[in-house]
Amino acid sequence: MTVNNAKTLVEFFLFVNIIFAGIVILPLVAVMGKDALPVAFITVGILNIVVVIILFIYALYLKKKNSKAAKVFAEKGICDEYIAEYTKAYGDKMSYFQKLAVADCYASLGRFDSCEYILERLPGELAMHGRDKLLFYKEYILVYLNTGRYRLAADLFNTCRGDLDKYFGNSSPLLACSYYDDAALIMAVMGDFRGADGYRAYAQAAGMKDLSAAYVQYMIMGELYYIDGNTAEAQRSIEAARTAVISYDKYKYPWMKDHYLQVINKGAQLAMRIYTDLHSTQV
Repeated sequence: MTVNNAKTLVEFFLFVNIIFAGIVILPLVAVMGKDALPVAFITVGILNIVVVIILFIYALYLKKKNSKAAKVFAEKGICDEYIAEYTKAYGDKMSYFQKLAVADCYASLGRFDSCEYILERLPGELAMHGRDKLLFYKEYILVYLNTGRYRLAADLFNTCRGDLDKYFGNSSPLLACSYYDDAALIMAVMGDFRGADGYRAYAQAAGMKDLSAAYVQYMIMGELYYIDGNTAEAQRSIEAARTAVISYDKYKYPWMKDHYLQVINKGAQLAMRIYTDLHSTQV
Protein backbone atom coordinates (compact mmCIF):
# COMPACT_ATOMS: atom_id res chain seq x y z
CA MET A 1 0.00 0.00 0.00
CA THR A 2 1.36 3.42 -0.96
CA VAL A 3 1.44 6.42 1.37
CA ASN A 4 -1.39 8.03 -0.61
CA ASN A 5 -3.60 4.94 -0.34
CA ALA A 6 -2.90 4.60 3.38
CA LYS A 7 -3.70 8.28 3.89
CA THR A 8 -7.00 7.89 2.02
CA LEU A 9 -7.94 4.87 4.15
CA VAL A 10 -7.12 6.71 7.39
CA GLU A 11 -9.12 9.74 6.26
CA PHE A 12 -12.06 7.49 5.36
CA PHE A 13 -12.19 5.85 8.78
CA LEU A 14 -11.71 9.21 10.50
CA PHE A 15 -14.72 10.54 8.59
CA VAL A 16 -16.75 7.41 9.38
CA ASN A 17 -15.97 7.66 13.08
CA ILE A 18 -16.88 11.33 13.19
CA ILE A 19 -20.28 10.31 11.83
CA PHE A 20 -20.54 7.47 14.38
CA ALA A 21 -19.67 9.92 17.16
CA GLY A 22 -22.46 12.19 16.00
CA ILE A 23 -25.13 9.50 15.74
CA VAL A 24 -24.07 7.17 18.60
CA ILE A 25 -21.74 8.62 21.23
CA LEU A 26 -23.09 12.17 21.58
CA PRO A 27 -26.80 11.17 21.72
CA LEU A 28 -26.13 8.42 24.29
CA VAL A 29 -24.04 10.74 26.48
CA ALA A 30 -26.70 13.43 26.20
CA VAL A 31 -29.39 11.03 27.43
CA MET A 32 -27.49 8.84 29.92
CA GLY A 33 -24.43 10.91 30.85
CA LYS A 34 -20.83 9.69 31.01
CA ASP A 35 -21.95 6.26 32.19
CA ALA A 36 -22.98 5.57 28.60
CA LEU A 37 -19.43 6.00 27.25
CA PRO A 38 -18.38 2.31 27.52
CA VAL A 39 -21.52 1.16 25.70
CA ALA A 40 -21.12 3.92 23.13
CA PHE A 41 -17.50 3.04 22.36
CA ILE A 42 -18.30 -0.68 22.13
CA THR A 43 -21.14 0.14 19.72
CA VAL A 44 -18.80 2.27 17.58
CA GLY A 45 -16.22 -0.53 17.62
CA ILE A 46 -18.81 -3.01 16.36
CA LEU A 47 -19.88 -0.57 13.65
CA ASN A 48 -16.23 -0.22 12.57
CA ILE A 49 -15.98 -4.00 12.27
CA VAL A 50 -19.13 -3.99 10.14
CA VAL A 51 -17.61 -1.33 7.87
CA VAL A 52 -14.41 -3.40 7.48
CA ILE A 53 -16.46 -6.49 6.57
CA ILE A 54 -18.46 -4.50 4.00
CA LEU A 55 -15.25 -3.13 2.46
CA PHE A 56 -13.78 -6.64 2.33
CA ILE A 57 -16.88 -8.02 0.61
CA TYR A 58 -16.84 -5.10 -1.85
CA ALA A 59 -13.16 -5.74 -2.62
CA LEU A 60 -13.95 -9.40 -3.38
CA TYR A 61 -16.83 -8.28 -5.60
CA LEU A 62 -14.57 -5.94 -7.57
CA LYS A 63 -11.90 -8.63 -7.89
CA LYS A 64 -14.43 -11.08 -9.31
CA LYS A 65 -15.95 -8.45 -11.57
CA ASN A 66 -12.54 -7.55 -13.00
CA SER A 67 -11.22 -11.14 -13.10
CA LYS A 68 -11.25 -11.47 -16.91
CA ALA A 69 -9.41 -8.20 -17.38
CA ALA A 70 -6.92 -9.16 -14.67
CA LYS A 71 -6.28 -12.49 -16.41
CA VAL A 72 -5.62 -10.80 -19.75
CA PHE A 73 -3.34 -8.26 -18.05
CA ALA A 74 -1.33 -11.02 -16.35
CA GLU A 75 -0.86 -12.85 -19.65
CA LYS A 76 -0.47 -10.01 -22.17
CA GLY A 77 -0.15 -6.72 -20.33
CA ILE A 78 -1.77 -3.57 -21.70
CA CYS A 79 -3.44 -4.35 -25.01
CA ASP A 80 -6.75 -3.85 -26.80
CA GLU A 81 -8.15 -7.04 -25.29
CA TYR A 82 -7.34 -5.86 -21.78
CA ILE A 83 -8.91 -2.44 -22.40
CA ALA A 84 -12.05 -4.11 -23.80
CA GLU A 85 -12.40 -6.46 -20.81
CA TYR A 86 -11.71 -3.69 -18.30
CA THR A 87 -14.25 -1.38 -19.94
CA LYS A 88 -16.85 -4.16 -20.18
CA ALA A 89 -16.43 -4.99 -16.49
CA TYR A 90 -17.48 -1.53 -15.35
CA GLY A 91 -19.52 -0.25 -18.29
CA ASP A 92 -21.30 3.06 -17.80
CA LYS A 93 -20.53 3.02 -14.07
CA MET A 94 -16.82 3.67 -14.49
CA SER A 95 -15.43 6.17 -12.02
CA TYR A 96 -13.19 9.06 -13.04
CA PHE A 97 -10.21 7.05 -11.80
CA GLN A 98 -11.15 4.07 -13.97
CA LYS A 99 -11.64 6.26 -17.03
CA LEU A 100 -8.24 7.81 -16.39
CA ALA A 101 -6.79 4.30 -16.17
CA VAL A 102 -8.21 3.50 -19.61
CA ALA A 103 -6.83 6.78 -20.97
CA ASP A 104 -3.41 5.85 -19.60
CA CYS A 105 -3.65 2.45 -21.30
CA TYR A 106 -4.18 4.15 -24.64
CA ALA A 107 -1.23 6.45 -23.95
CA SER A 108 0.90 3.41 -23.14
CA LEU A 109 -0.02 2.00 -26.56
CA GLY A 110 0.96 5.28 -28.22
CA ARG A 111 -2.64 6.12 -29.13
CA PHE A 112 -2.68 9.63 -27.76
CA ASP A 113 -5.72 10.64 -29.81
CA SER A 114 -7.81 8.01 -27.98
CA CYS A 115 -6.30 9.07 -24.65
CA GLU A 116 -7.15 12.71 -25.27
CA TYR A 117 -10.65 11.77 -26.44
CA ILE A 118 -11.35 10.31 -22.99
CA LEU A 119 -9.76 13.26 -21.17
CA GLU A 120 -11.87 15.75 -23.11
CA ARG A 121 -15.03 13.99 -21.95
CA LEU A 122 -14.17 14.07 -18.27
CA PRO A 123 -15.62 16.97 -16.24
CA GLY A 124 -12.22 18.67 -15.95
CA GLU A 125 -10.24 20.22 -13.15
CA LEU A 126 -13.11 22.33 -11.76
CA ALA A 127 -15.20 19.25 -10.97
CA MET A 128 -12.45 16.74 -10.19
CA HIS A 129 -10.60 16.64 -6.89
CA GLY A 130 -7.68 14.98 -5.12
CA ARG A 131 -6.03 12.01 -6.78
CA ASP A 132 -8.29 12.08 -9.86
CA LYS A 133 -7.50 15.72 -10.56
CA LEU A 134 -3.73 15.15 -10.36
CA LEU A 135 -3.88 12.04 -12.55
CA PHE A 136 -5.96 14.08 -15.00
CA TYR A 137 -3.17 16.68 -15.13
CA LYS A 138 -0.51 14.01 -15.57
CA GLU A 139 -2.32 12.42 -18.50
CA TYR A 140 -2.73 15.76 -20.26
CA ILE A 141 0.96 16.57 -19.74
CA LEU A 142 1.83 13.19 -21.26
CA VAL A 143 -0.44 13.81 -24.25
CA TYR A 144 0.94 17.32 -24.82
CA LEU A 145 4.55 16.11 -24.67
CA ASN A 146 3.96 13.30 -27.13
CA THR A 147 2.00 15.42 -29.61
CA GLY A 148 4.47 18.29 -29.83
CA ARG A 149 2.47 20.77 -27.75
CA TYR A 150 5.39 21.55 -25.49
CA ARG A 151 4.24 25.00 -24.43
CA LEU A 152 0.91 23.64 -23.24
CA ALA A 153 2.73 20.88 -21.36
CA ALA A 154 5.05 23.40 -19.70
CA ASP A 155 2.23 25.79 -18.79
CA LEU A 156 0.14 23.02 -17.21
CA PHE A 157 3.16 21.59 -15.39
CA ASN A 158 4.17 24.97 -13.97
CA THR A 159 0.63 25.60 -12.76
CA CYS A 160 0.36 22.44 -10.67
CA ARG A 161 3.98 21.35 -10.20
CA GLY A 162 3.94 21.54 -6.41
CA ASP A 163 0.85 19.37 -6.05
CA LEU A 164 2.16 16.88 -8.61
CA ASP A 165 5.55 16.63 -6.90
CA LYS A 166 3.91 15.99 -3.55
CA TYR A 167 1.43 13.41 -4.78
CA PHE A 168 3.74 11.37 -6.99
CA GLY A 169 6.56 11.62 -4.47
CA ASN A 170 4.36 9.50 -2.18
CA SER A 171 3.20 7.10 -4.89
CA SER A 172 4.60 3.72 -5.88
CA PRO A 173 8.15 3.90 -7.33
CA LEU A 174 6.98 2.99 -10.84
CA LEU A 175 4.23 5.61 -10.88
CA ALA A 176 6.57 8.20 -9.37
CA CYS A 177 9.23 7.44 -11.99
CA SER A 178 6.69 7.81 -14.77
CA TYR A 179 5.94 11.31 -13.50
CA TYR A 180 9.63 12.17 -12.99
CA ASP A 181 10.30 11.21 -16.60
CA ASP A 182 7.63 13.61 -17.88
CA ALA A 183 8.76 16.35 -15.50
CA ALA A 184 12.41 16.01 -16.56
CA LEU A 185 11.44 16.28 -20.23
CA ILE A 186 9.43 19.44 -19.60
CA MET A 187 12.27 21.03 -17.65
CA ALA A 188 14.64 20.21 -20.50
CA VAL A 189 12.22 21.71 -23.02
CA MET A 190 12.26 24.90 -20.94
CA GLY A 191 16.08 24.84 -20.98
CA ASP A 192 16.44 24.05 -17.27
CA PHE A 193 18.71 21.00 -17.41
CA ARG A 194 19.70 21.35 -13.76
CA GLY A 195 16.05 21.09 -12.75
CA ALA A 196 15.61 18.20 -15.18
CA ASP A 197 18.51 16.35 -13.61
CA GLY A 198 16.88 16.90 -10.23
CA TYR A 199 13.95 14.79 -11.38
CA ARG A 200 16.41 12.18 -12.66
CA ALA A 201 17.83 12.08 -9.12
CA TYR A 202 14.32 11.58 -7.73
CA ALA A 203 13.88 8.68 -10.15
CA GLN A 204 17.18 7.23 -8.96
CA ALA A 205 15.99 7.32 -5.35
CA ALA A 206 12.64 5.74 -6.30
CA GLY A 207 14.45 3.02 -8.26
CA MET A 208 16.32 2.02 -5.13
CA LYS A 209 12.97 1.20 -3.49
CA ASP A 210 11.81 -0.93 -6.41
CA LEU A 211 14.56 -2.31 -8.64
CA SER A 212 12.10 -2.90 -11.48
CA ALA A 213 12.15 0.90 -11.82
CA ALA A 214 15.95 1.20 -11.62
CA TYR A 215 16.21 1.64 -15.39
CA VAL A 216 14.29 4.93 -15.36
CA GLN A 217 17.16 7.09 -14.09
CA TYR A 218 19.33 5.93 -17.02
CA MET A 219 16.51 6.42 -19.50
CA ILE A 220 15.95 9.98 -18.26
CA MET A 221 19.67 10.66 -18.47
CA GLY A 222 19.70 9.42 -22.07
CA GLU A 223 16.67 11.56 -22.94
CA LEU A 224 18.31 14.66 -21.49
CA TYR A 225 21.51 14.01 -23.46
CA TYR A 226 19.47 13.63 -26.64
CA ILE A 227 17.65 16.91 -26.04
CA ASP A 228 20.99 18.57 -25.30
CA GLY A 229 22.40 17.27 -28.57
CA ASN A 230 24.94 14.84 -27.07
CA THR A 231 24.03 11.71 -29.04
CA ALA A 232 27.01 9.62 -27.97
CA GLU A 233 26.34 10.01 -24.24
CA ALA A 234 22.61 9.58 -24.88
CA GLN A 235 23.16 6.21 -26.53
CA ARG A 236 25.41 5.06 -23.68
CA SER A 237 22.78 6.00 -21.11
CA ILE A 238 19.97 4.34 -23.07
CA GLU A 239 22.07 1.18 -23.30
CA ALA A 240 22.58 1.32 -19.51
CA ALA A 241 18.79 1.54 -19.12
CA ARG A 242 18.33 -1.54 -21.33
CA THR A 243 20.96 -3.42 -19.33
CA ALA A 244 19.15 -2.58 -16.08
CA VAL A 245 15.91 -3.99 -17.51
CA ILE A 246 17.47 -7.14 -18.92
CA SER A 247 19.50 -7.92 -15.80
CA TYR A 248 16.49 -7.68 -13.45
CA ASP A 249 14.85 -11.09 -13.04
CA LYS A 250 12.00 -10.59 -10.56
CA TYR A 251 9.27 -9.10 -12.72
CA LYS A 252 5.75 -9.96 -11.59
CA TYR A 253 4.61 -10.78 -15.14
CA PRO A 254 6.67 -12.31 -17.98
CA TRP A 255 5.76 -9.57 -20.48
CA MET A 256 7.16 -6.77 -18.32
CA LYS A 257 10.76 -7.04 -19.51
CA ASP A 258 9.80 -6.49 -23.16
CA HIS A 259 7.37 -3.76 -22.12
CA TYR A 260 10.04 -1.76 -20.29
CA LEU A 261 12.44 -2.17 -23.21
CA GLN A 262 9.73 -0.66 -25.43
CA VAL A 263 9.26 2.17 -22.92
CA ILE A 264 12.98 2.95 -23.20
CA ASN A 265 12.84 2.95 -26.99
CA LYS A 266 9.80 5.23 -27.01
CA GLY A 267 11.47 7.57 -24.53
CA ALA A 268 14.58 7.85 -26.70
CA GLN A 269 12.48 8.47 -29.81
CA LEU A 270 10.47 11.16 -28.05
CA ALA A 271 13.63 12.90 -26.84
CA MET A 272 15.11 12.88 -30.34
CA ARG A 273 11.87 14.29 -31.72
CA ILE A 274 11.87 17.02 -29.07
CA TYR A 275 15.46 17.94 -30.03
CA THR A 276 14.45 18.20 -33.69
CA ASP A 277 11.36 20.25 -32.90
CA LEU A 278 13.25 22.64 -30.62
CA HIS A 279 15.82 23.32 -33.28
CA SER A 280 13.43 23.69 -36.18
CA THR A 281 10.57 25.72 -34.69
CA GLN A 282 9.90 28.30 -31.99
CA VAL A 283 8.36 26.44 -29.02
